[in-house]
Amino acid sequence: VGDKHWVVASAASQSVVCLLVAALAWTRWPGFPTLLLLAAIYWMLNLGIHAAWSSWMGRMIPAAVRGRYLGRRAMPIQLFIFLSIVAAGGLLQLSETLPWGPAAGFTACFAIAGLARAGSTHFLTLQHDPGKH
Repeated sequence: VGDKHWVVASAASQSVVCLLVAALAWTRWPGFPTLLLLAAIYWMLNLGIHAAWSSWMGRMIPAAVRGRYLGRRAMPIQLFIFLSIVAAGGLLQLSETLPWGPAAGFTACFAIAGLARAGSTHFLTLQHDPGKH
């Protein structure tokens, strides 16, 4: 299917899975087995996306700057992941004090994650794919 198509399809699928988890948290239907299945699908997609993304970026980023570019890219990404985890924890903590309860916080966290992944998917579709060697 090609690296770009695999990456975009996997990212879009991850977005849908996050939104399904949000819906599951809000409705509490049908419970833990479905949550476990959705988590497994999400991580399968997450692990399956890396090889195609690396191959695609390997063709797109010139070898002379690839290491430096990816190295510089890693720190802000890790910082954003850390800040996202802290913010999600704060949101979950806050949701315990609200009338809707922790399920609303969990729903909000996964809805935000799903929408963020949808935005990421959009930007991935705009990227150039130089094709296979």
